[in-house]
Amino acid sequence: MPFPQNPPGFSRDALRLLDIAMTRVWMERVAIGASQSGADAKLCATLWGKVDRLEKLQSGERGGIRKDLAKHMAAHRFKVGQRVIFHSPRRSVGPSIVTVLRLLPIEGQDLTYRIKATEEGFERVASERELASLQEENA
Repeated sequence: MPFPQNPPGFSRDALRLLDIAMTRVWMERVAIGASQSGADAKLCATLWGKVDRLEKLQSGERGGIRKDLAKHMAAHRFKVGQRVIFHSPRRSVGPSIVTVLRLLPIEGQDLTYRIKATEEGFERVASERELASLQEENA
């Protein structure tokens, strides 16, 4: 891990996933640069193989995530691909319908999600308490 000690607010598992994600992004940039500069095809294949391995680790394949973290991931209320209502913590922004893109680990006491609204060009992270199912809101 790149941190000498755990920064406040991050679990060891969250830091491990962050480390894997950052390494994958860096390795992907290296592989793109090697491909564009005309590097040896064998070297490029090796670099892209490393990117694939890091992506599998990040997604939890091949034992990349400990079983207790996987147990926490199963506790999420919403599923990937589900459309939900996001209530922004900023009072000036009203609720919006978003799609759950990824289940994230627990941050502090909250389950978290990667979400995206169709009208926005970016993704955001939201805690479970900021989300509601469409059925709950319509009832």
